Amino acid sequence: MSLLNIGQTVNGYVVQHIILENLYCESYRVCDREENPFFLKLYIMKRCPAKLINSNGVVNEIAVARGLNHRNIVGYVTDGSLALPEGDCQFLLTHYFTGEILAEKLQREG
Repeated sequence: MSLLNIGQTVNGYVVQHIILENLYCESYRVCDREENPFFLKLYIMKRCPAKLINSNGVVNEIAVARGLNHRNIVGYVTDGSLALPEGDCQFLLTHYFTGEILAEKLQREG
């Protein structure tokens, strides 16, 4: 069951739909005011394995993403925390991308 609802706003971004969920993390497609798509990854802290959290209490993936800036890596936008009924959560917001698997690319391009 997803923690965020379609139409809910998180840090100014509107949830469009859930992409994936597991025990400690959920991924969503969200959009800004201009309807540009973004990717939001929500970490449920009480379920997050300790090895995924650094000494400052921040999810390692978020801490690393803050310092990344490369044209071949999806771009970091922002991060933050939310207090939800399920408990405290941290989120990572990145640019959204659509991709295709290699077989699809080969079929399309010959």
